[in-house]
Amino acid sequence: MHTKGERVSVKLEIIGLIFLLIGSYWESEYTSWWDKASLEEQFLIQERANTSILRALDDIRAISATSDPELKRSLASSAHEQIQEAESELFDMRDRRWKLLGGQPEEYSKIRINILTFGAILIILGKLAPLLMNRKSHKIQPNN
Repeated sequence: MHTKGERVSVKLEIIGLIFLLIGSYWESEYTSWWDKASLEEQFLIQERANTSILRALDDIRAISATSDPELKRSLASSAHEQIQEAESELFDMRDRRWKLLGGQPEEYSKIRINILTFGAILIILGKLAPLLMNRKSHKIQPNN
């Protein structure tokens, strides 16, 4: 027959392991998803910047290929507008990304840490429970 301390110990350890399992699931489903989304957003911003630069370079290349002053002005204006629009869009994308990084991912990370810490504490308490309960049941007799 198991002692009360052993039963409490096993229960605490099982609950602690369940919390560690929940924390691991939280990590894989939520925290990791935010990390991945952040990288994808960063790549999207870089792709948009590269595309805008290539389009503007194409207009600039066309400027040197023509001798018509009106067409040169038109192409230069088009290149300038593309760069300004892209710059504005890139700033908006960057601001959205900063808001994303400053909000929920930080909270999700704190939740994960709390779940994992609580699970680890329960397992440690489960390991210590028999010792603590045995110490209470065996009172030390003072020496006479």
